[in-house]
Amino acid sequence: MSCRSPHLYIIIVLTLFFNVASAQTDTTFWFAAPDLQEAHGDRPIFLRFSTSNSAAAITISQPANPGFTPISINIAANSSNSVNLTTVITQIENVTPN
Repeated sequence: MSCRSPHLYIIIVLTLFFNVASAQTDTTFWFAAPDLQEAHGDRPIFLRFSTSNSAAAITISQPANPGFTPISINIAANSSNSVNLTTVITQIENVTPN
Protein backbone atom coordinates (compact mmCIF):
# COMPACT_ATOMS: atom_id res chain seq x y z
CA MET A 1 0.00 0.00 0.00
CA SER A 2 1.46 3.32 -1.05
CA CYS A 3 1.31 6.30 1.29
CA ARG A 4 0.94 9.17 -1.18
CA SER A 5 -1.81 11.08 0.53
CA PRO A 6 -1.48 14.84 0.05
CA HIS A 7 -2.82 15.28 3.57
CA LEU A 8 0.15 13.43 5.00
CA TYR A 9 2.58 15.70 3.16
CA ILE A 10 0.77 18.81 4.37
CA ILE A 11 0.88 17.57 7.97
CA ILE A 12 4.62 16.84 7.69
CA VAL A 13 5.37 20.26 6.17
CA LEU A 14 3.29 22.09 8.78
CA THR A 15 4.94 20.12 11.59
CA LEU A 16 8.40 21.03 10.33
CA PHE A 17 7.41 24.65 9.68
CA PHE A 18 5.89 25.27 13.11
CA ASN A 19 8.49 23.31 15.08
CA VAL A 20 10.29 26.41 16.34
CA ALA A 21 13.34 26.05 18.56
CA SER A 22 13.05 27.55 22.00
CA ALA A 23 15.17 27.83 25.10
CA GLN A 24 14.62 28.38 28.75
CA THR A 25 14.52 32.01 29.74
CA ASP A 26 14.73 32.97 33.36
CA THR A 27 16.72 35.04 35.81
CA THR A 28 17.98 32.37 38.21
CA PHE A 29 19.49 28.96 37.48
CA TRP A 30 20.93 26.38 39.88
CA PHE A 31 23.33 23.66 38.89
CA ALA A 32 25.76 21.13 40.36
CA ALA A 33 28.66 19.79 38.35
CA PRO A 34 29.04 16.04 38.86
CA ASP A 35 32.51 14.73 39.71
CA LEU A 36 33.72 12.85 36.65
CA GLN A 37 37.00 11.07 36.24
CA GLU A 38 39.64 13.39 34.88
CA ALA A 39 40.79 10.60 32.57
CA HIS A 40 37.38 10.77 30.87
CA GLY A 41 37.71 14.45 30.06
CA ASP A 42 36.13 16.51 32.82
CA ARG A 43 38.25 19.50 31.82
CA PRO A 44 37.83 22.20 30.60
CA ILE A 45 34.57 23.26 32.22
CA PHE A 46 32.57 26.00 30.50
CA LEU A 47 29.24 27.69 31.09
CA ARG A 48 27.84 28.96 27.80
CA PHE A 49 25.35 31.80 27.60
CA SER A 50 23.33 33.25 24.73
CA THR A 51 20.99 36.20 24.58
CA SER A 52 18.04 36.91 22.37
CA ASN A 53 16.61 40.41 21.84
CA SER A 54 17.90 41.84 25.12
CA ALA A 55 21.35 42.26 26.58
CA ALA A 56 22.13 40.37 29.78
CA ALA A 57 24.17 41.05 32.90
CA ILE A 58 25.16 37.66 34.32
CA THR A 59 26.57 36.87 37.75
CA ILE A 60 27.88 33.41 38.58
CA SER A 61 27.91 32.93 42.34
CA GLN A 62 27.73 30.35 45.10
CA PRO A 63 25.60 31.77 47.90
CA ALA A 64 26.53 28.91 50.26
CA ASN A 65 30.26 29.38 49.66
CA PRO A 66 31.57 32.75 50.87
CA GLY A 67 35.03 31.82 49.53
CA PHE A 68 33.79 31.79 45.94
CA THR A 69 34.44 35.08 44.15
CA PRO A 70 31.41 35.92 42.00
CA ILE A 71 32.05 36.18 38.27
CA SER A 72 30.18 38.88 36.33
CA ILE A 73 29.88 39.24 32.57
CA ASN A 74 27.80 41.38 30.24
CA ILE A 75 26.51 40.01 26.95
CA ALA A 76 25.08 42.17 24.18
CA ALA A 77 21.74 41.34 22.58
CA ASN A 78 21.81 38.47 20.08
CA SER A 79 25.25 37.37 21.25
CA SER A 80 26.90 34.57 23.17
CA ASN A 81 29.79 34.16 25.56
CA SER A 82 31.53 31.40 27.51
CA VAL A 83 32.96 31.38 31.01
CA ASN A 84 35.79 28.95 31.76
CA LEU A 85 35.32 27.51 35.27
CA THR A 86 38.20 25.03 35.12
CA THR A 87 40.28 27.01 37.64
CA VAL A 88 37.54 26.66 40.28
CA ILE A 89 36.73 22.99 39.62
CA THR A 90 37.31 22.06 43.27
CA GLN A 91 34.64 24.56 44.30
CA ILE A 92 31.99 23.54 41.81
CA GLU A 93 32.27 19.77 41.50
CA ASN A 94 29.88 17.71 43.59
CA VAL A 95 32.22 15.12 45.14
CA THR A 96 29.95 13.78 47.88
CA PRO A 97 27.89 10.75 46.81
CA ASN A 98 24.10 10.98 47.18
